[in-house]
Amino acid sequence: MIRVVKEFTFRRSEICGGRNPIRMILEAMNELGQCEGLTIELDDYDWVLVLRGLAELHEFKVEECEKANNFLKFLVYKSC
Repeated sequence: MIRVVKEFTFRRSEICGGRNPIRMILEAMNELGQCEGLTIELDDYDWVLVLRGLAELHEFKVEECEKANNFLKFLVYKSC
């Protein structure tokens, strides 16, 4: 069972400068232990593709969870 230790929500209209999702998610991913994960909600499909590729590049698992109100939620985690 994956334990979610941090949750992020990013809106397309708010992503810029200091609110860059890549930097924030990379920092959180580096703090994950075995069987720990992050949930990420995005309403911008381009950022979904970037973050999915970034997670897989760093050998994390990525699972789509659900779609609601134009947001895609997914789980990024280290395998157990």
